[in-house]
Amino acid sequence: MDLITFNCSSCQQVLKVSADNAGKQAKCPRCGAAMIIPAASAGQGPPVAEALDNPYEGPRSPRGGSRYPEEEFSDRPARSRRRDEYDDDYDRPSRSRRRDTDYDEDRGRRGRPDRYEDDYDRPARGGMSLTKKWGFVSLGLLLVAISACVIAGYAAMQSVTDVLRLVASFRTGGGGEGTAFKVIGRIGHGLAFAGGITALVGYVFCIFVPNKQGTLVLAIIALSVGGVNLIFNLLCKLIPMFKPEGVFALLMPGFGMVTFNPFDGSGIGGAFALSIFVILFYYSEFIIFPLFLWAMGHAVRARRLAGTAMGIVIFASIVAGIQLLGLILTFVFFSSSTHPKGLAIVSSIIQLLADLGFLGMLIWYILVLFQSRNYAAESR
Repeated sequence: MDLITFNCSSCQQVLKVSADNAGKQAKCPRCGAAMIIPAASAGQGPPVAEALDNPYEGPRSPRGGSRYPEEEFSDRPARSRRRDEYDDDYDRPSRSRRRDTDYDEDRGRRGRPDRYEDDYDRPARGGMSLTKKWGFVSLGLLLVAISACVIAGYAAMQSVTDVLRLVASFRTGGGGEGTAFKVIGRIGHGLAFAGGITALVGYVFCIFVPNKQGTLVLAIIALSVGGVNLIFNLLCKLIPMFKPEGVFALLMPGFGMVTFNPFDGSGIGGAFALSIFVILFYYSEFIIFPLFLWAMGHAVRARRLAGTAMGIVIFASIVAGIQLLGLILTFVFFSSSTHPKGLAIVSSIIQLLADLGFLGMLIWYILVLFQSRNYAAESR
C-alpha cells in the first residue's frame, strides 16, 4: 500500500496516510489542527498539508468523536499515550493518584486511622471510649485492692484465733472456746463481709474492661462468684456469730447453717459437706480474679503482670488445699468419740498455716492489684 508522508501545517508533526486519502480533510492527532491531505510528492522533503480555517466537520461517530478516514495515521498514538511525549503539563496528577488534599501523614488509609495508631480517644462501637473504659477498670482495681486489705485484716485475726485454739488444744485438748476467741472471730468475720461488699463493687467496674483475651468473661464470673460468697459470709459466718453456738462456725463454716449437737455428733456430716463447698467457693474468687489480671496482662502486653497473676493463682490453690486438709482433720476430731488431743493439735497447726499462707497471698495480691492499676492507667 502506497503511503503519503507529509508534515502538519501547525505543529510540523510527520504524518503518514494511505495514498487513497489524498485531498481529503483530516485532523492532526497531536495538535488537532484541521488540514487537507496533500498528494504524494517526489521532492526532497515531505509536503506540508494545507491548513483549513474551519475545523473538520465530518459525520460523528456513535461515541461522539469525529469520523476520520478509514485509513488512520500510522503514527497516531494509542489512548494510553505517554505524558512526556505529547503533554507539557507534567505536574497534572493522573486519575488514580490520590489528591494532595486527601493525603495525611498520620493516616495509613484514606478516611481511616492508621491500623497501628493507639487512638484511645476514638469512641468504641458501644459509644464509650477506651479511655473511659480503662478509667472504670482502674477504679475497680482500686476497690478490689482496698477489699483485699480489709480481708487481710480478717486473715490476721483468723491467725490469732488459730493460735488461741492451739493453746487451748495443748491445755485441754478442746477447740478453744474462750471469750477472746469469740470476740476476735466475730470482728474478723465482720471484716470479711465488709471486704466482700467492697470487692463486689470493684468487680462491677471491672466489667467495663475492653473485651480482649477473655477479660470480660472472667470479670463477669468473678462478679457472680463474689456475690455468692457474700451470701455465704452472711449466712454461714456473720449471722451465726450472734448466736450462742456461733463459736462452732469459727471452726467449720457449715456449723453456721446446719444444726449440730456436740454431744452425739449429729449433723456433723452435713456441716462438713457445706463447709467444703463454702471454702472452695471462697478461694475460687481469689483464683478467678487473678486469672482476670492474667488476661488483662496479655491484653495490654504486660508479660510481667500476667506471670505474677498466674503465680497468685497457683499460690491460692495451694492455700485452699491446706485449708481443706485442716477442715478434714477438724471433721475427724468432732466425729470421733474420744476427741484425741494430738489430732486437735495437728488440725490447729494446719489451720494456722493455712491462714498465714492466706495472709501472705493477700499481701502479694494487693501489690499485684496496684501494679495492674498502673498498667490500666497507662492504657488510657
